[in-house]
Amino acid sequence: MFLDVLLGVLPLFFVMLVGYAASYSSRFSGSVEPALNVFVFYVALPALLYKVVAGADISGGVPPEFLWGGAAAALVCAVFIWMVFRYLMRMDRARSMAGVLTSSFGNVSYLGIPVVLGVLGPQAGFAAGMGQLIHNVIFMVGFPVVAQMMLPAGSEPVRWIV
Repeated sequence: MFLDVLLGVLPLFFVMLVGYAASYSSRFSGSVEPALNVFVFYVALPALLYKVVAGADISGGVPPEFLWGGAAAALVCAVFIWMVFRYLMRMDRARSMAGVLTSSFGNVSYLGIPVVLGVLGPQAGFAAGMGQLIHNVIFMVGFPVVAQMMLPAGSEPVRWIV
């Protein structure tokens, strides 16, 4: 079991290691990384999600337990991270909220989906896509609403880049 998981994710981490090593090469200027990031976010990742979700067998429906479990896991992690930043690291509300967003948002897309597909195979693509959808709704819709409620009106604007 462990060997199967290791062999499933090892190629992903190898590609990341090659990319990290290439970033030190003089052949790649500083403008390459943002361009690759834009390509992955707007082209490669949506194409991957479309491919795995479009080919999924959903004749049995989507288990509501999965949807509620995914939402609960995202919310529990966000609250835990907020508490760490706010009370353990003693940061103000604005920085704690920025910490929640930066600590939990991007890894679902860039790392989570490839790891799920690498370990469980393409049949897990629909679940990975639904998990991504739940995560996006929580953090792209819910997070700004919560941030507006938690940060007092007229306070200094939040600088999201820390």
